[in-house]
Amino acid sequence: MPSTGPPGETVLPDEPTAPTEAFQRPFPGQLDSWNRAWEKPQIGGSRVSAVRFETEQQAVDAARFALRLRSRHGVDTFPVDGVPGALGIRVVQLAGLDLQPPDVGPYADWVYVVYGNTVIEVASSELTDDPGHESVAGLVRQVHSAAAG
Repeated sequence: MPSTGPPGETVLPDEPTAPTEAFQRPFPGQLDSWNRAWEKPQIGGSRVSAVRFETEQQAVDAARFALRLRSRHGVDTFPVDGVPGALGIRVVQLAGLDLQPPDVGPYADWVYVVYGNTVIEVASSELTDDPGHESVAGLVRQVHSAAAG
């Protein structure tokens, strides 16, 4: 897990919990998960979650499901430079309220990458001034460096 969060965000206690709605119901082979999160002073923040499965295929299937879940409100997809296999999606932050037009922030960025039998889910929310996805991409690169190291 990254030890340094995005600038201006404060680290929260680590949690051994299911990270998001995508992983709330146990998937076949889901073993455990872990979260590290940072919060912004006003609202929003960032989170890195690791969800471990019995097999790599189960992890891939879960990551695909999570991306499909996010795609309902997606406005853009993006790669993360230097992290093979990472796929990001930008979604409208207030999608559940059906109030927010797709071309007006705030947004949330989600990135998924699979390392063996583990899905890494990285998210940053309340993004109004991050057109390059750097809040989430920086965390993904930290995870990648740790996984490769």
